[in-house]
Amino acid sequence: MATRFGVPFGEANVKLLGGKRDGRVVAGATTYASADVIGLSNVFGTDGAATWIGVINAVIRLVGQAPILGYERGADLDTALDNGFNILGPLRVWVN
Repeated sequence: MATRFGVPFGEANVKLLGGKRDGRVVAGATTYASADVIGLSNVFGTDGAATWIGVINAVIRLVGQAPILGYERGADLDTALDNGFNILGPLRVWVN
């Protein structure tokens, strides 16, 4: 059975996506929509590439069509690249 994605929580521009299969959450992600882009983070799931395809389709359906940005590394970055994302540059984390 395919994983089905929905929105269990929404707060203004933030959406937490949850993918369910047989009544259990098996995948999810967090999105933040600005005026120009959609931030995608905390992608997790049991189905590898199928998780990313489901998340991307849910983002487009629920948030809209805009450039999607994320900040993966390691195996997660490889999966994002395999699903059509491109590297823009290194991640910079600022602390004040």
